[in-house]
Amino acid sequence: MSRNLMYFALIIFIISCKEIPPYINFEETNSNLKDTTYLITNLPAPQKTMIVIEDLTGVNCSNCPKAADKIKTIKAQNPDMVISIGEYPWSLSNLTAPWPGYDTMNTKEADDIFVNIFNNPPGIPTGGVNRKLFNGEKDLYVSYFNWTGYSDIVKNIESNCVINYEILSFDTVLKKSLVKLKVTFTKQYDKQLNLSIFLTEDSIYSKQHMPDGTKKTDYLHSHVLRKSLTPYSGSPLKMNQPANNYEAGRVFEKDFEIKFLPKWKIKNCELVVLVNRFDNESKEIIQAADISFQ
Repeated sequence: MSRNLMYFALIIFIISCKEIPPYINFEETNSNLKDTTYLITNLPAPQKTMIVIEDLTGVNCSNCPKAADKIKTIKAQNPDMVISIGEYPWSLSNLTAPWPGYDTMNTKEADDIFVNIFNNPPGIPTGGVNRKLFNGEKDLYVSYFNWTGYSDIVKNIESNCVINYEILSFDTVLKKSLVKLKVTFTKQYDKQLNLSIFLTEDSIYSKQHMPDGTKKTDYLHSHVLRKSLTPYSGSPLKMNQPANNYEAGRVFEKDFEIKFLPKWKIKNCELVVLVNRFDNESKEIIQAADISFQ
């Protein structure tokens, strides 16, 4: 063996014997958050499915205010039954890119929903009602002209579960809150479900391209998606094995800590909770709830 080759082998041996330190996660985590599941026998009464309208929108989309007005009408017709989420993606940047000097409402979560749930709609305004594929439609995104009729269908569906919540703590100084969620199945369900949690902020004044061609600098944007506390697709709720279902009486309890950014007005913020599918066959939302911090 040549001298150079011997030196090379010695170096490799030394490196291979060097101790590799363990990975250390320096991020702060709250290990006291509850995450449990159990069975009950005293079932709550079933509830109708909440209407969830996801408004795929943008600040340079002149017809998008018409879609927002449609949601206001549907809410007025269905008090306490409608949850809306204004989702400002980065896709279709000619319609969605934020105005210089104004609040950026675009989020990665909105873009993930736009691309991976609604499969890249070619234009806006558009959106979905409970991410349900309705008869006669080939896509989950539908014209806002159809939102009223599809909302009427959803609100008459009896959901398989109910969602309850409790605000455990609220710190206005540190701008954080601890919320307990409880999902209870009132009847059996046989498909994998996820729990999705989004934070929205209402009543944001910003610039908007209007239907008449003008640019309104103090347009009021509603229920803007600010962040997701789970993956955009949701966190899986573990199914009963080996039956591979959620039995009637199955309860999931989870605590979530929310930290608010300084620019968000907490009094205008809500948590939107979805119980949804996320598989190759369906992305449907089977139940939802909204939580106000006012």
